[in-house]
Amino acid sequence: MRQSILQLVFVAATSTVFGQTKIFTSDIDNFWTAYDSVQTTEDTIKQLEFIQKLYLDKASSGLKEFMEI
Repeated sequence: MRQSILQLVFVAATSTVFGQTKIFTSDIDNFWTAYDSVQTTEDTIKQLEFIQKLYLDKASSGLKEFMEI
């Protein structure tokens, strides 16, 4: 899973003109924080709250645009 995310970041970085793109890795860190928190409970309501609070609410503008697509 982590390798797939790193590959996605690499493709995004190499598919644009150098110097014009900023890559924010905070979304990756937030994803894994949310993922680890979700693993601590079997309560699906709490799991959804973790995803919303720890990942989606902290999304970068690029992630927000990606989610819209």
